[in-house]
Amino acid sequence: MSLTEDEIANQIVREIENLYPLYEQIWMAKSKTEAEQILRRAIHIKIDEMDGVQKYDSEKLIDKSYALLLKRKITYRKFLPSRNKSENAIEFSISSIKLPSFDEETKKVEPDLDSYLIQLCSVVSRSRYEPVSTKVVSKWLNDAFDENLPAIQPEWSEINSEDMLLIEDTYETWKKVVWGLISSFKKYNSREREIWSERGPDGFSWYNSTTLGFLECGLRGMQDHKIFELNNWIEFIMFLNLGREYE
Repeated sequence: MSLTEDEIANQIVREIENLYPLYEQIWMAKSKTEAEQILRRAIHIKIDEMDGVQKYDSEKLIDKSYALLLKRKITYRKFLPSRNKSENAIEFSISSIKLPSFDEETKKVEPDLDSYLIQLCSVVSRSRYEPVSTKVVSKWLNDAFDENLPAIQPEWSEINSEDMLLIEDTYETWKKVVWGLISSFKKYNSREREIWSERGPDGFSWYNSTTLGFLECGLRGMQDHKIFELNNWIEFIMFLNLGREYE
């Protein structure tokens, strides 16, 4: 039995949603046009791979599939919701975050990245109802260094590293993203780094494996993307993912 155009479009979208490396490309898109081109190109490749669809109008299938992806919130707007700097903005920069020092003089030890992210989750959970802002995030990031590592942690087998690509503007989504990052980092960190480069066993790239390197590259990435304020959980999510993959 022949499939309808709508059924084919739905099938394409289901497959596109599982192409998680594609999300990384969209995260780094410099414009709405570039993000749209990335998605449309991915849809076109999927159509070429499918059997029995040659009789259909490929441009129509691309349009239908793209429209469905937009409805499922895979949109450029969700990835980069704020690019303008207001007059009273606190610039999101290394100087405003004021990361702590770890050396012989301070007698402090820099925490491992996975431990730090777990501690960050604990800090944020206590004040998650506070509106997200650059000032609030700066406090969370610094307070996490002094947080005690929780004794009880989730079972890692139940954590999906792909969750770090979620993009809903909620605390619950942010938390899933962080646990996804921790899960992915643990997989990355579980093998000898000399054997492979920056890409972990789950396919995600890790260019920064120290806590300070992770935070500093996240900050530099935000600056280079011209995002000067943190106004929501999505922008906080973007900052953390840039920490993972920004060089």
